[in-house]
Amino acid sequence: MDIQFGPGIQKENSTSSSPRTVTNQPDHNQQFPELIDNRNLLYLPVPLRCGVTAMCRDDVLSTCPMVLDCLNSDIEYVLSILPKSVHALVRRTNVFLNTSFEFGLRDNPTKVNYSTAHHEAGWLIWCLDRVEKTRSIEIYDCFEYFRARTHWNGPGLILHEFCHLIHQFALPNGLDNSNVKRLHKRAKDSGIYDLVLRRDWAKRKQDQDLAYATAPFDLAYATVNHKEFFAEMSVSFLANFYHHLDSATMRDGMQYCCPPLYESDKQNSSYTGSISLIRQHCNKFFPFTKGQLMKFDEVSYSGMSMLWDVIEAWVDDESFSYDADSGGNNRNHSVKGAEVEPKYIEFDGYVEDEIVSL
Repeated sequence: MDIQFGPGIQKENSTSSSPRTVTNQPDHNQQFPELIDNRNLLYLPVPLRCGVTAMCRDDVLSTCPMVLDCLNSDIEYVLSILPKSVHALVRRTNVFLNTSFEFGLRDNPTKVNYSTAHHEAGWLIWCLDRVEKTRSIEIYDCFEYFRARTHWNGPGLILHEFCHLIHQFALPNGLDNSNVKRLHKRAKDSGIYDLVLRRDWAKRKQDQDLAYATAPFDLAYATVNHKEFFAEMSVSFLANFYHHLDSATMRDGMQYCCPPLYESDKQNSSYTGSISLIRQHCNKFFPFTKGQLMKFDEVSYSGMSMLWDVIEAWVDDESFSYDADSGGNNRNHSVKGAEVEPKYIEFDGYVEDEIVSL
């Protein structure tokens, strides 16, 4: 067998008269960067009244215990608007809670403060985190959660994360569901999501010279990829509230098309839970509600309606075992009526190009 040597390494039986040299061997005196190892972080299980288990770092319980009541209230709300077919999935999903979180180089760490759904073990292994977080939701900064959730009028934030897992397990082919990909591609190609209102920018001053193109407008988060598209559109589709705003457009301005804005001080250690009483969520990005989605993007509205019919008919196999090698997709999807899932969704006047996996 002809062994291929890398650059700088000479074959031992070479005919060259020069001495054999090895220049690419590791320098055992070289100091490699130290990585943060989060695999041994301790999380304490705290059962919530809603049936979900919160996995808490000890400093969460000592400095931010109020997050447990808030999270319980949010998830109880989520269960009240989701179809019963996914209730068991929600209740068996652990939510990991931190007050802060860093990973990567110890000398130059990456600090994160958002919330996320962990679909696969791969990323957790790569960043030296606990693989037990697979198929869970994680809140990296519970104080930031208090502040950020107000942009969704409370429970909409955690609803967004649960919708990621519903996408993964309740739709045929999970995260590879072709209808979700086609809906995302069509919405992104349409250009209507290139500049939309976002509630967390509501107080930004508008440049009068550029008007519509500045201030609280941004590229919709739903355009990022098909997974974020499904979660974002689902939050809007499930917000069947604020019907007096159904016909409002973005050109009417934030004041006239946006549900009420609430505020929360993320550093307020005396948080009493009053914000958790918000019972009508909305999305952070326009369209904020179901009615607005229907008026703004009828194709996406119709597609989401079909997808949620499939989810409502899903038969949850709680014995399904997670296979990290499969990417966590539910390959054994079953529904009460197979006719509920169309082979593809018709887009009037839209020419479908080749689907590209994201």
